[in-house]
Amino acid sequence: MFSLFSLLFKNNYWRMLLRKGTWSEAWLSLTRVHKDRRARRHLLGVGLLALIPLACLLYLAWLIGSGAWLFVPLVAPILWWQNRRAKEDDKPMHITPRAEPVVRALTAKEQGALRRYFAEMTLVYAVLVDRVGSESFLKEKELPEGVEVASRRVHLDLLKAHGLWERMTREDREAMMMPDGHWDWALIQRVALGMETLRLLRWILQIDFYLPAVGQQMKGDFG
Repeated sequence: MFSLFSLLFKNNYWRMLLRKGTWSEAWLSLTRVHKDRRARRHLLGVGLLALIPLACLLYLAWLIGSGAWLFVPLVAPILWWQNRRAKEDDKPMHITPRAEPVVRALTAKEQGALRRYFAEMTLVYAVLVDRVGSESFLKEKELPEGVEVASRRVHLDLLKAHGLWERMTREDREAMMMPDGHWDWALIQRVALGMETLRLLRWILQIDFYLPAVGQQMKGDFG
């Protein structure tokens, strides 16, 4: 029960619980619960996640009603000490001197360079995926008279401003140079696969705090 109470004080728990995508994904799982075992497991997990605050409130009410809360100041230090002792016992003991770790820590300069590399890769994938969203829209919708699409020009200016245009592959540059609305469905579907890579890169850069499992994010969002 102590671990459940500790969850209530973690920021990631509340971000996950209040995340809009958590409930939209739960609704999708609910519509598939009769035929998909993964949807049933996912729905069960979301349900347990949402019931944690209620379980803690009921437990507190029981403590207050039974008078057991009077023993909490005595029990809490014992639980803390046992938890600390268990962590110390889990640490391996080494009698002989250990060798230095093979993997060395990156310097601040190296970390900055690595982050910049991932950031530039993220920008390239974001531009490609955004262009896919525009091309898909143009394939399925008819624009009102007088409306001009500027996705191609905006994307090219963005890539050139960050020095990424010349570093892209020839195939990607040729696709980006095509006029708006001229991608065929084969190209749209091929480039759209980059959405999963973009999700991973956004998670690596800590733009998104949550990375859904492959197949769990049932609906793609070009936004």
